[in-house]
Amino acid sequence: MGTSGDVQRATRSSAVSLRGWNFPHINERDFSNFNEGFQSTTDWKNSSFGRHVEVVRGYRSGLFVWRSTLWEEQASEFSGAKVLCFLAAIFSVTEWMIFTQRYYEPVLRIDESIELDLTLHGSMNRALVSRPPASPLFSEYVSKAEPVRVKKVVELTDLRTDPLAVARRLIVEIFELFNWNNSVESVIEGWQRSLIEKRI
Repeated sequence: MGTSGDVQRATRSSAVSLRGWNFPHINERDFSNFNEGFQSTTDWKNSSFGRHVEVVRGYRSGLFVWRSTLWEEQASEFSGAKVLCFLAAIFSVTEWMIFTQRYYEPVLRIDESIELDLTLHGSMNRALVSRPPASPLFSEYVSKAEPVRVKKVVELTDLRTDPLAVARRLIVEIFELFNWNNSVESVIEGWQRSLIEKRI
């Protein structure tokens, strides 16, 4: 990725902003270059749903790491229940893949690939839930895995052609780890389009 400054510039120029909170979020009061790349920490103690923490690190080696608390853990509407909003999962994975395509396309050859590792800790007995504007879920989908983890090698050609399709494949795998085995890709695609067109 070149220098630490190059990593910072790539992170900023590749950021995705579709819901009013960009991914990855860079805290302009807490960011810095370090020996191996660029980093930023956000610790928002008074967000609309409680405390929110997220950390991003981009490495000169090409490794990119992002970690965050779940907003569902703090949201008063869920009263401390162990849940994951399925619509938030769709939107987040979609944003991640758009960012990934933007971030790596300028620095990788077209015949190269990227290893993705999506991990949700604290997933045992966590249930998928719905909230507006999504329709209610009519069955209970609960994870019996700890952690929920999806690892994939993705070809840059696939990301370049259709990052939303890559995201859909990942989302289906995540939902299957919540025992939702018949999630419909066309429904996921519809929500992706609503996100991209900012109709949510």
